Amino acid sequence: MDCCSDKHEGHMGKMGAQAAEVTTQVKATGMSCQHCVMAIKKSVGSLPGVKDVAVDLATGVVTVKHAASGPDRDAIRAAIREAGYEPQD
Repeated sequence: MDCCSDKHEGHMGKMGAQAAEVTTQVKATGMSCQHCVMAIKKSVGSLPGVKDVAVDLATGVVTVKHAASGPDRDAIRAAIREAGYEPQD
């Protein structure tokens, strides 16, 4: 009955890793071009545990995908501020 348990175990491990991923959104002001976007992506992306950073220039929303044990909202806000922009929430 346990003929493929090792296959499921590997699959479940991947699902567990995905479940531990969190998405945090923070609105930032002061951005006006792609250079601004890249500066925020670089700063926030350097935080430990960050998997992906997306910045919507039109809305000012910074979307960060990170490990659940990764940066908290305050660390993300600080990284945005360090890049030269102002987090709003």
